Amino acid sequence: MIERFRQARAMREMWGSITINTRHDRSFEELVAAGNYAHVDKDISPEHFPFPKSDNDAEEQIVFFRFDHRRFSQIFKRVVTFKEIIGRIHRDKARGYLPIGIEELLTIGEKFTNLSPLVALAAVWKYSIPNVIVTSSGKRINALIMVDAFPCIFEADGGRYLGLRRFFAPPEAQKWETDWRFGAIDNLGR
Repeated sequence: MIERFRQARAMREMWGSITINTRHDRSFEELVAAGNYAHVDKDISPEHFPFPKSDNDAEEQIVFFRFDHRRFSQIFKRVVTFKEIIGRIHRDKARGYLPIGIEELLTIGEKFTNLSPLVALAAVWKYSIPNVIVTSSGKRINALIMVDAFPCIFEADGGRYLGLRRFFAPPEAQKWETDWRFGAIDNLGR
């Protein structure tokens, strides 16, 4: 409890940014286990989200973007499109913000247990699922539905989850609720 209070106070003092060490000398499974999640989606795996191990210490400044800071956002939920999110992250070209990947998400999930919901937009697993479409004339057409799945940390049922936010739509039609945090690496903050 005291540790959560310290982390929450540190986040308020940092005004939306943290510094993490992205030394990845542990396996994917070890990084996932270190987050102490109540549940981990079975599709979050090194096969779907690969990253290389590294013995090099690297400090990264992570900045968080959130599109609605008001407390009443729970009452008046709004959505923001994927295009708007990426546009905002890339708006300040001089700073060179880049969306975080799975390695940063797992590192943040281990060290900062109070940061949710948080998504890694640079880590996307694209896959397809077979589907049968029935036309109005009764004709059956086999089709593939393309899916974009983004790894994320969120709270539900009193626990923290490492899950996937799946979209069955192209990026320009993907919509997020405004209470999500979107992490970005600050290339000048390194």
